[in-house]
Amino acid sequence: MKTKSFISLAAIALLVTGLSGCNNVTSALPSTSTETSTEPSTETSVSTSTSTVDVTKDVVADTKLKLTDEVFAKVMSNKSDAAYDKSLSDFNVTGVERMLTTSDYAPNSAGTVFTNYVDGDTTQFTSYNGNYSVKVRYLAVDTPESTSEIEEWGKSASKFNKSILTNAKVVIVQSAASAKSGEEGEADLDGYQRSLAYVWYSNVSNPTLNDFRNLNLELVFEGYSLFSGSRDDMDSDFYDAFTEANDIAQALNKKRYSDDVDENYYYGNAKALSLDTLYNQSYYTNSDDHGVKYSMYCDEYTKWTFEGVVSRKVGEAFYIQDKIGDNYYGLYVFTLRSYAPIKIGNRIKVSGILSWYGGAYELSGVSYSRFSHVDGDIEYVTDSEGNRVTETVTPIECTPSELQAGKYPCVLVKLKGLGDNKLHFNTSIGTSSYAYGGAQELNTYNEAYPFYNTNNDLVLFGKFGSDMQNVTSFSTLTGKAEYIRIKVPYDTILTGNDGRVVTSYRYFTGTNDADGNEAYQYYISGQASIVYAMNNNTVLSGEETPSETGTFSKGSVYVKGSFNAEGQEEDLSYSTVYQYSSTLNGENSHWTELGKDLSVFRNSFTRKVVTDVIGISQNYESTSGNQKYSLQICMSNRIDDGSYDFTNFQEAE
Repeated sequence: MKTKSFISLAAIALLVTGLSGCNNVTSALPSTSTETSTEPSTETSVSTSTSTVDVTKDVVADTKLKLTDEVFAKVMSNKSDAAYDKSLSDFNVTGVERMLTTSDYAPNSAGTVFTNYVDGDTTQFTSYNGNYSVKVRYLAVDTPESTSEIEEWGKSASKFNKSILTNAKVVIVQSAASAKSGEEGEADLDGYQRSLAYVWYSNVSNPTLNDFRNLNLELVFEGYSLFSGSRDDMDSDFYDAFTEANDIAQALNKKRYSDDVDENYYYGNAKALSLDTLYNQSYYTNSDDHGVKYSMYCDEYTKWTFEGVVSRKVGEAFYIQDKIGDNYYGLYVFTLRSYAPIKIGNRIKVSGILSWYGGAYELSGVSYSRFSHVDGDIEYVTDSEGNRVTETVTPIECTPSELQAGKYPCVLVKLKGLGDNKLHFNTSIGTSSYAYGGAQELNTYNEAYPFYNTNNDLVLFGKFGSDMQNVTSFSTLTGKAEYIRIKVPYDTILTGNDGRVVTSYRYFTGTNDADGNEAYQYYISGQASIVYAMNNNTVLSGEETPSETGTFSKGSVYVKGSFNAEGQEEDLSYSTVYQYSSTLNGENSHWTELGKDLSVFRNSFTRKVVTDVIGISQNYESTSGNQKYSLQICMSNRIDDGSYDFTNFQEAE
């Protein structure tokens, strides 16, 4: 399939006459284009009363990365080791930083590089300096959907994005504020907690400013995306470049502006596929980046139809499962929309595109219309009399060994068969719990700039059947069947026995210190650095200003005022927080004020055991390739059959 690189004057005139509000700009085909001309023409531009489109310039190549020499040198400076370097750029702080690429290891290891190509305008990078994950939503562009929904040119845009980044030697991510000023600037998040940024790449090992191309702009120029930026938010020349790129894409009928067939979009009717066939390992001819085999039917292209009963929901997404013969099989369906048929117990037919994500199958691109049903929409399964089929979804009793063996893929199960049939969470006494997550927990990628987790994901490890203590190796947790990995997705509202939403993994592991003494979880809204200081040092409190005399440990934190308890809504107290510092040999010791008029919350939790451990049995594959079947906790609220997914949070004895 080829797109026309040159078209006649008359054809261009018809296109540009309909353009409104266009600037008088010039542009050209990209130098990297491999497309060939099918209609030779001597015309290189067309003029109307409102615009001029010149097809002899490469607008992407002509648009340069705007950074001062000082900031660029800071961004491009290499580290001597993998430790965080305060003198270098940090995207969360400075709004501009290099991201790790597959050709940019040192001083990091190859295993440190993690890039998840989400779609055409969203990519998850790992930052060069901080080594933390940055999920970037590209500014000024809007490519067609290719994840929860599937649109024409969406998969093609996603593949184009991936092809650029996998071949890039250096990638720089830049916030809107930095791109407009050329200096460091604030990093912004959108409503989905994604960083908003421009992505610059270079295929040169030691690039200068002039060696970078802007990927956002290139997506527009190649016709994969609309231009959605605002002049007020952009440098004027940068805005004009995007406008020009958009004009050229329309004038040359590129991609989404063309009548061409998108070779990565499935135009046919959905094909029926049974769940047992999907999990039939004789068809496992595909392999992921870690060599893990999966089904040939998972081609991220063909639209398949599966039948099953809705077993659980995760936000708007859901699971279906079916009993075929003597076995049960399930499937995760990813969507961000609510559909009427998706009610637990409904038997449905659902159609979408299969992908392999994190060690499990995922169906996306589903649709449903109550009034204008089309082929491939979600359907109710009906009986011979036309009545909708509903079934009671009862968890399948499953031993930890059966769970680890993957006997019930994406099926609702209830753990049984060991000891006291309870899940015991790891204690934090004297060792790590290996758990993490919660909206009130810190992401402490470095002590200088910690930040709160951007969602309420919880990952926990527990031992089924007997107490769990003194686990000193992560391999122990992943190597034995009775050690269970629990994932609570961020959009699952998990409530404790007190009725409050759980916002810290420590609700399950407890907060006792290494000696078994009562310790605390501290939380101050928006004050991650202060909370980091409190969680890593001795915390003192009182009603008076701390004394400058006396013996205090370096780093100690003093709270002048009272603490608040989680869930407290009235009569909140407000405090001033200080930290004790000293010079060499303890001279010139003093208390430094970290903040005042702060509402400081302090909570303590006792380690829990859980009865009635119910969840979706789902394989998990880490970014390094490690695999372990886990339980996905989907719904904590009571459902139609009267059961819970995860109940009876009891304190461990």
